[in-house]
Amino acid sequence: LPLHLLQQVAEAAGIPAAIWGPMLQAYSMPRLLRADGVASDARTPTCGLAPGCPGATDWLAIVVFCWKARITSVSERAQSREYVDDMVATSEAEGMTDEATTQVATDVGLFWAITEAFRSATRLALNAVKSNMFATGRRLAALLRQVPEGPEVRHAFLGVVQAASGHTGGAHLEDKRLNGALACFARIEGPPLPLHRRAHVAAASGVSSGTFGAGQHHIGDYELDQLRKANARAVWRTGFRTSPELVFCASTVPARADVLAQAIIQPWQYLTGAIRRGIIDKQRLMHMLEAGAKETTGPLAAAHAALRR
Repeated sequence: LPLHLLQQVAEAAGIPAAIWGPMLQAYSMPRLLRADGVASDARTPTCGLAPGCPGATDWLAIVVFCWKARITSVSERAQSREYVDDMVATSEAEGMTDEATTQVATDVGLFWAITEAFRSATRLALNAVKSNMFATGRRLAALLRQVPEGPEVRHAFLGVVQAASGHTGGAHLEDKRLNGALACFARIEGPPLPLHRRAHVAAASGVSSGTFGAGQHHIGDYELDQLRKANARAVWRTGFRTSPELVFCASTVPARADVLAQAIIQPWQYLTGAIRRGIIDKQRLMHMLEAGAKETTGPLAAAHAALRR
């Protein structure tokens, strides 16, 4: 991020100079490059935050708020949600008639233009894999494909494995995510920590990585079996003739350190959260659960898989 841009944003946000001044001065301290005992001349940085700065996330949140403010000003239908550098903008109209569909497509086109201007001003790079547009109907998808230099129209949301149809036979963890979670569990096996501390580390590392998005789509049986075996080895520090059920059910390991427990809990936490926020009522949820018993993707499939397990 350009340091002069951070100053402009901080001043516009009304942050006292006594707070942002020392931080930007620290970011712009002269630095030199050293390699094999040879050092370069000192240069003054004009862009970028100091590595390891605890305020880096705060600065990014302030900058991203500028994007959010412009997104929500597009129309009364526009909504935004951001989590650090993951930014989502949505537009929805009642009934989705032809006129409403056109209005939504116009909103999304403006979203993309605002995002491109934000990228250019901040010098941030868009993730070409995650950046996409998603439509709930064919006509809307056709209109979105006409957005000038717009991203691909597909379904991908914050790294969660998703599918818009039932042809996948259930959503499976991507190999990269599965291997990453298995690697986390493998690293936990090494340190000589007490059982309860190793369980906490497993919950924060391997379990959270392996069950990411489990509330939206259920984890396949094969992936879950691989994760749970690695989970048991990490917590118990051995896989020799050890049953995962014995490790997790007959010991004092908390549920948050158990991949299977999280795969069961998260789908229902997701649905109960929707009820608390007023997104859906209990009667409609029960009807959807009965009607979606054969679903292979989505939150309902995850909820049914949780009950089966």
